[in-house]
Amino acid sequence: MVERSNKKESVTLAPQVFALIAAHAASHPTSAVHGILVGSRNGDQVTIADAFPVCHENPTRTLVETALSLVQSIIEGKKQTIAGWFTAPELLHETKPGPVALRIVANLAAAMDSNGEGEPVLLVLNNQSILKLLATDEKDSSMKASQTIQAFGKDFGMQWMEPIENLSIEDESRSTKAVMSMLKQENDSHIVNDLVDHWDQGVTSEWTSASSLTTFANK
Repeated sequence: MVERSNKKESVTLAPQVFALIAAHAASHPTSAVHGILVGSRNGDQVTIADAFPVCHENPTRTLVETALSLVQSIIEGKKQTIAGWFTAPELLHETKPGPVALRIVANLAAAMDSNGEGEPVLLVLNNQSILKLLATDEKDSSMKASQTIQAFGKDFGMQWMEPIENLSIEDESRSTKAVMSMLKQENDSHIVNDLVDHWDQGVTSEWTSASSLTTFANK
């Protein structure tokens, strides 16, 4: 039997993707948040270039399917595919994927496999690490954005519980400072509108994507 390992896999996030995930969690600090990752895979190298926040609650099957369909229509014709799922747990101490995220990414894997798109990546935001990052002086380089997110791939039990050790964020030092500044300035308001927020607020709002945060994340 060939052993399965994700140690050689690598995941690279664009700065705006980290900004989106962190801001989505900050916008809904008392709830679990979920969203879709968009990017590309080249062998064992996964690059996440965009992300779309879906909800700040346990998503229903209908909501997930609708969100995936909408994202698929947005990226149609682009050199990108749906590459995975992200979540930030509800409880501060939780650092592992919950059953809802695991179920979603398993279903996503089946769809991706049928299209020959490889396996999805599951990203889990560490709430305690984000709080530590926000408490850090922006001149202190000891705390990095990549330390606040864990990537997971499929393990021996066919669950997305195997840590992918090699995770990086492009231009990490600069994007870390930019996101810290953004969250500290906007911590009393919704920085990100997920799909549910957008539906609740109507046509006066926009569904935030990571790409819409590119300018800020690269300051």
